[in-house]
Amino acid sequence: MKSFTLTEIMAAVSITIIIMLGVFRVMDTGRNAWLTGQTAVELRQEIIKTFIRMDSELRATAPAQINIPNTFTLIFRLPRDLDADGTVLDSAGQIEWSAPITYSLNNGQIIRSSPAGNAVMANNITSLRFSLPSSNILQIDITAGKIAANRRQMQDSDQLKLTMRNL
Repeated sequence: MKSFTLTEIMAAVSITIIIMLGVFRVMDTGRNAWLTGQTAVELRQEIIKTFIRMDSELRATAPAQINIPNTFTLIFRLPRDLDADGTVLDSAGQIEWSAPITYSLNNGQIIRSSPAGNAVMANNITSLRFSLPSSNILQIDITAGKIAANRRQMQDSDQLKLTMRNL
């Protein structure tokens, strides 16, 4: 009966350890890529969700109903049926406008404020900028940032240009 020598056992153990280290390294690289990708997707979804919510409201307003007191705050009004007659026009044929609604950046969140209350529209926002490049175009620039679970700083930004009603 032939047995293995100490040298043969040491060689087999060394090869096994090298293979295991390689496998763990590949798994760690995959995990880091997954965590980074997951955070990038979360940031992109946050920006898109915010743009969709803002777009649906801001397309209904008019340029004359917008005020940008600073680059990270937007105040606007929406057409509303204030006299409950079934239309957004008053008896003189003028559009009835809602109370002011505000979008602003506060502690990494975009907050929507109205007389009905405040609502968080987005989290992890590092920069918000409103501007009016032309008379009926509103431009919104958003940058979102977050530290991924693998301690990597992630950032994503995008821009929305929307055309408001010319009322």
